[in-house]
Amino acid sequence: MTAHELLKHQAEIAYQELRDSLEGLTQEQSWAVTNLLPDEYLHSEGSILSQIAHIANGKFIYASVGFRNSEIRWRELSPKIDSLWPNLEAVTAWLDEAHQYWLNAWAEVSDLEEERPRFDGTMFPGWKLITIGIHHDEYHAGQIQLQRSILEPSDIPPQPEGDLWEKYCKDFPCW
Repeated sequence: MTAHELLKHQAEIAYQELRDSLEGLTQEQSWAVTNLLPDEYLHSEGSILSQIAHIANGKFIYASVGFRNSEIRWRELSPKIDSLWPNLEAVTAWLDEAHQYWLNAWAEVSDLEEERPRFDGTMFPGWKLITIGIHHDEYHAGQIQLQRSILEPSDIPPQPEGDLWEKYCKDFPCW
C-alpha cells in the first residue's frame, strides 16, 4: 500500500465515522445549541448544524490553501453557507461536496513531504495537512455524538454564521 492509498483509506474511515455520527439526525436536533460561556468559541455558534458547516469549511480551506494555491477563500465560503442555512440536508450535501474536493486536492500530489501552507500561513509537510484533516473528522464525529446525547431538539434555527467566520478568519492570509 502506498502512502497515498493509506492516507485515502484513513480519510475514508474517518469520514464514514463522521457521517455515521449524523445518521438519523433530524433538522430540529441539528438546530440544538450548546450554551457557551461568554467569549467561548466552538468554531461555531454552538449548534450541531454549525459543526457540520465548520467541518465542510475546513475541508475546503485545507485543500484549497494547501494543495490548490488558495483557489477558494474564507470570504467566499461565508456567503455560501449562509445561502444554505439552516437546512440540514443542504449543509450535509455541502459537506459531502467538501469531502470530495478535499480528497481530489491531494490525490495526485507526488511529494507528500513537500512543505505546504496551512490556512494561517504556517508551513507543514503535505502528509501532515492530510492527517490533520483526518483527525478533524474524527474529533467532530465524537463532538457531534456528545451534543446529540445531551441537547434537546430546537424548533428555532440557529443564527447564520457568516459574521462569526469573518470575525475569526479575516486576519488569515486566505481570507
